[in-house]
Amino acid sequence: MSARALEHRYLRAISLAMVLALVVPGLLAAKSKTVKFPAADGHSLTGTLWGNGDAPGILLLHQCNSSRAMYEELGGKLAAAGFKVLSIDFRGFGDSKGNGLDVATAGSEDRQRAMAGFPYDAEAAYTYLAQQGKGVVAGALGASCGGGQVVGLGKAHSELARMGFFSSGLRSEHVRDLLRMSDRDLLLIAAKGDTGAAGPAGTIAYRGGKSRTQLFLYDGDAHGYPLFAQDPELADKMVDFYRPLLDSSLQK
Repeated sequence: MSARALEHRYLRAISLAMVLALVVPGLLAAKSKTVKFPAADGHSLTGTLWGNGDAPGILLLHQCNSSRAMYEELGGKLAAAGFKVLSIDFRGFGDSKGNGLDVATAGSEDRQRAMAGFPYDAEAAYTYLAQQGKGVVAGALGASCGGGQVVGLGKAHSELARMGFFSSGLRSEHVRDLLRMSDRDLLLIAAKGDTGAAGPAGTIAYRGGKSRTQLFLYDGDAHGYPLFAQDPELADKMVDFYRPLLDSSLQK
């Protein structure tokens, strides 16, 4: 075979490799299914499940002006990285609007009733994800109001090794609890102008130490999912935070 023919074959192989590098992760990320399961009080919940059941699990909890749809890109990227992933709609949101509860049209009393059930929803989602295959649920991410639910899960489950807080307006008791969980790694994301989230994030990062916290502060006052548009690499940064969980030596 001539040198020119070999060069042509080589260039074709390189081109094919580049195409596969772009296409294959997208194909892996697209593999998801809709699932339904009940909370402990019987409320039916809907979620999206990605990935291999025997891989480490990551649970995604949305903010209270959105739904699980905010995690479509992130869930796919986490699954492509090797995780099993579950995002859910809290009761009254998205496709979890059973029992006549629709937060979008509810009054303040019904909204409070829905939020009072969030701990049931978070625990049911954690249990459901843990039952998919053999991999433990080792990570969670909560946006805004979902952040407090991640704290609760961390207190109840010592195997939850990496916890993320995305524009989470954490209360003083949440900050105290997280600082006591000295064996956990924390991801803290907020816009500087979103003071209700940036303040607690800064406190935790300062008092928790750089060895166990990662802090991303953005200009402006965007709250939660709009930050994905502000920083197109944010989802990848989140994946990188959880990636060490793929090391089996870190799974409990």
